[in-house]
Amino acid sequence: MPKNVLVLVCDTARADAFEPYGAPAGSTPAVTRLAEQGAAVENVFSTACWTLPSHASMFSGLLPRALGLGPAPGGTP
Repeated sequence: MPKNVLVLVCDTARADAFEPYGAPAGSTPAVTRLAEQGAAVENVFSTACWTLPSHASMFSGLLPRALGLGPAPGGTP
């Protein structure tokens, strides 16, 4: 039977804002249930420092440069 995959993307949320990773007990019950019933990956890295190229890369499997995406607005690489 095929497995379902849920990719939970929370822009500008640190891991320690969620109960499984350090937030106070009861603060994120839905995320806690998902973590208990599934698998969590703790060592992940972003391919870019801002949202648009990070998401494009995550969903395409290509690096931002290969997608024609450059630096963040304001010049941050």
